Amino acid sequence: MVTTITKKKQKKVLFYFGSYKHPFYNVLCEISSSVFSYTSSRNEAVNAHVAPKQMNSDSDFSLRQNIVLPLIKFFGIPKIMPVDGANFDMIHSAQYLLSTRKPYVVDFEDVSVFTWYDYRLLQNKFSIFLIKHFLASPNCVKILPWTNAAKQSLINSIDLPREITDKIQILYPAYVAKPVIDRSNRKIVKLLFVGKLFYQKGGLETIMAFIELQKKFPDLQLTMLTNAPSEILNKYGDVKNLAFLGGIDREELNNLYKESDIFVMPGHYDTFGFVYLEAMSYGLPCVGTDNFATPEIITHKKTGLIVKNSFSRFDSKFRPVVNFVGNVDLVDGFKKIESKYVDELAGAISILVKDKKMRLAFGKNSRAEIATGKFSVSERIKKLNVIFAK
Repeated sequence: MVTTITKKKQKKVLFYFGSYKHPFYNVLCEISSSVFSYTSSRNEAVNAHVAPKQMNSDSDFSLRQNIVLPLIKFFGIPKIMPVDGANFDMIHSAQYLLSTRKPYVVDFEDVSVFTWYDYRLLQNKFSIFLIKHFLASPNCVKILPWTNAAKQSLINSIDLPREITDKIQILYPAYVAKPVIDRSNRKIVKLLFVGKLFYQKGGLETIMAFIELQKKFPDLQLTMLTNAPSEILNKYGDVKNLAFLGGIDREELNNLYKESDIFVMPGHYDTFGFVYLEAMSYGLPCVGTDNFATPEIITHKKTGLIVKNSFSRFDSKFRPVVNFVGNVDLVDGFKKIESKYVDELAGAISILVKDKKMRLAFGKNSRAEIATGKFSVSERIKKLNVIFAK
């Protein structure tokens, strides 16, 4: 008797992005295997951080932000989109609950994604009812938090039944490791900060820490790729070995990573710092804060160093307690950094500046985390193969 082995058909999966596609999703969209292949709902990523400019200034976006979205929030409607998904076997939704007849999975960075980043809707009974209704739908087959912090933000903010929690599986984002860079013979240590939003990403304390460090390391250099406000440029523009850059192209950014030795971004409200993955892919040790999922990205004393954050928009259970979009008071607070946080940041950077052996080891570990570790394409494919094979 001859046994016939039937080869399973590769599943066609629509990667759905709504109106916004983060530039780092470009890497995730290119992932495929014998089990599945992606087709992106948007061809171009919006507002790549390599060219920091005013975000989405077109009139259609202004209409949505200033009129449509406030109305949606007023009525307590979560982030739900109707998607047909014709010609596809499944849908992978990037942070949207879907109204669809197709089976789909949904990823998310923190629970406030589903409430348009407005934590107050998590106290709205109608909003919670709709979120639970769509997550419980048989068409929603998997719920994929980017990190454990994201998972905790969901299960600690909403009382979920077992039928929903059983669908939850952490799926870390992935990036592609760059060729190994030999930094062993460098004499001058160069710091790199990359963050479009200067105050929110910790730009001020980075500069303040750098000025303190110059007293011990006069040759230390810092390059900041950011939208530096005019008051910052006026105050710190003449600081020795400190360079401010605005929009640059991809090749220039690649060279910045290659030429740098330590990546620093003590961000205040990021739920997932994709830029850490980019820095790690170039073999850079990273310095960040204990904000939300950052300690899951930067492994303390292995791929970099974690310092205390001066502010978090989440409580100890990762539940959002402050809104950050358009929050002027929040930005004003970031302009008044206590000296103890600057001292801790300077101390962490100082350790890596002084100890070349540690710096190089952390950098090697960082790249390995991208090449073969939890942020590798191979690890993500393994998990997606199981998810999409069902």
